[in-house]
Amino acid sequence: MQVLGQLKRWAKIARRDLHAVYLAARDPRVPWHAKAVALFVTAYAFSPIDLIPDFVPILGYLDDLVIVPIGLWLAIRLIPPDILEEHRAAAERAAKEPVSMVGFHRPVFGVSRVGPVYTPPDRRRHGYAGALTSHVTALILADGNQACLFTDLANPTSNRIYQALGYEPVTDVDQYRFDHNA
Repeated sequence: MQVLGQLKRWAKIARRDLHAVYLAARDPRVPWHAKAVALFVTAYAFSPIDLIPDFVPILGYLDDLVIVPIGLWLAIRLIPPDILEEHRAAAERAAKEPVSMVGFHRPVFGVSRVGPVYTPPDRRRHGYAGALTSHVTALILADGNQACLFTDLANPTSNRIYQALGYEPVTDVDQYRFDHNA
């Protein structure tokens, strides 16, 4: 029982540190080489794409148990300590309150729709929705289903994020409204 408690504490610290490293990667005070490692580690940790697919017995979880912790350790060593502590505090504050939401629907014929995706205006531009969308997409794919989402073409930021997560544009949909008084 004690081992399980320690694993839970370690997972909570790792989650906080991944978020802090991500925030530090966007900080202009952080050296470029630390930013590069931090961006690689967080992108790899939150990406639904693994070097070794999770369905490969035992080896599938090797990247999550070895590559991510080693990359996180390296990123933490490269980020100046005062900046890292500042971002750790911000990550802990963010963990205490919802900062974004992503919904998804049960799969129908092997396809699950992701949406709605929403972040309050004062919480935007921190990567919360992108990370959460990536996580939800990974869960859908891990269950053997395909993921799809509808996006607003007038929002280039979300479209860029979704394409970086592996979503591809398939079709455009036009919406018309007919007014009965015309």
